Amino acid sequence: MFRKFIPLVLFLLVSHLAWSQQYNYRFHSYDEEDGLPSQEINSIIEDSYGFLWIGTNGGLCRFDAYEFKTFPLTKNDSLTDSAIRINVLLAVSDSIILVGAD
Repeated sequence: MFRKFIPLVLFLLVSHLAWSQQYNYRFHSYDEEDGLPSQEINSIIEDSYGFLWIGTNGGLCRFDAYEFKTFPLTKNDSLTDSAIRINVLLAVSDSIILVGAD
């Protein structure tokens, strides 16, 4: 008779252990005040040194977990003053990152 209840008891114990695990995640959002060129992010990659390279509508920037370094890219057109929109980033090797922009 007790053999019928063993799977139920085991299931309840395992489900209780899984339910009791709690993780406390902390999130921080970044914007232009923190140094991000634009909040519209199109591509993010991490290089072999741990830097995050972020392609935005306002240009390219690098994040080292403390601050942003912006690499302003502008069009070579005298009629426009707008920044280049970074669409795609691709890490080719340890020191080369390809940037797809329009």
